[in-house]
Amino acid sequence: MIHLAASDIDKIGSTLVSYDHFLESTTGFPLKGIGLKAASLTEDPRTGQRMTAARVAVVPITGELGVVQGLSEAISAILRHLGFNIVTAVPPDVAGIADAMDVLADILFMADGRRFIALCARERVYVDNSEATAEGFVTGLSLMAGGLMGKGVLVIGCGRVGSAAAASLIRQNAEVTLIDRNAEKSRELMKRLEPVSSAPLFLADDLKAALRSHEYIVDASNSADIIHEADITDATLIAAPGMPFGVGPKARKRLGGRVLHDPLQIGVAAMAFMALKKLRR
Repeated sequence: MIHLAASDIDKIGSTLVSYDHFLESTTGFPLKGIGLKAASLTEDPRTGQRMTAARVAVVPITGELGVVQGLSEAISAILRHLGFNIVTAVPPDVAGIADAMDVLADILFMADGRRFIALCARERVYVDNSEATAEGFVTGLSLMAGGLMGKGVLVIGCGRVGSAAAASLIRQNAEVTLIDRNAEKSRELMKRLEPVSSAPLFLADDLKAALRSHEYIVDASNSADIIHEADITDATLIAAPGMPFGVGPKARKRLGGRVLHDPLQIGVAAMAFMALKKLRR
């Protein structure tokens, strides 16, 4: 959340329908479908009943730079679009948490400059946005690619989202290559993942060479315009959860519908359904 500004999210509510159309043309599924798949849920009557029964509150939290203008409204718009039951708007911070508990909210969405979570109050568990965002974008990439088993995937950035994305790819038996501008971070992540990976893991130290040798890419960096037109081919598929957008303008034009990127939508959808799955009912 530290990388989001009001200008990144101010049009989310008014563009959700058109974004659904884009996602369907790219992955075969709208935002709700990607969120459900990220949580390993299906769209059936039981899931619908659980969504209707669950009460969700979005609590504005004051971070170091204050509350990001429009953030709570954007999160609420996404959740309503997905079909969740949003309780009355609540005030910021502790008062908001108290109000949410007073109206028996099951899931509390809360974000400051460091963490963004969906708290399942009665279960005393939470879903972290970094992990949910990674799962959502890896799900989207897998849908675009027709599955990732045995395919080589480059993960750019080994922070929270990149690490979670790499772990998700390993669970899909993809062959993962890690790269980070801090080489020590990629080495440390590889050491953590090697014991649980049944597919090969690799390290890269040259981004340009790594991009040219991979068709499937997860850009989880926080660097703008690091992927250029010369770095991609007509077969390249990119899932880019990182903010700011790492794919340069000319590369975006060439990729067309072969790149997924948004500031909030896929991550919120994934964490909402992952939180729903944790509710005891």
